[in-house]
Amino acid sequence: MIYTKRLNTDVETLTRMENVVPSIQIPSGPTIAYADTGGEGVPIIFSHGLFMNREMFAPQLEEFSKDHRCIVWDERAHGETEWAG
Repeated sequence: MIYTKRLNTDVETLTRMENVVPSIQIPSGPTIAYADTGGEGVPIIFSHGLFMNREMFAPQLEEFSKDHRCIVWDERAHGETEWAG
């Protein structure tokens, strides 16, 4: 099963990340926070490293969301992803 949810928003909102943050509840696992620019073109999924969160990709979203659907997410124990395990 694929867990997806789409949020149509603009890059400014994604940069601030102050509005409602969409999330996906994975059965028996974390609630993953993410943002999806929507849009056309080949989708690009950005995945951050240790001690980072999805906000680090604001400059990339600004550029690539012009021609691509961009998805950013917070990994386990990072940003707004919730994990009790």
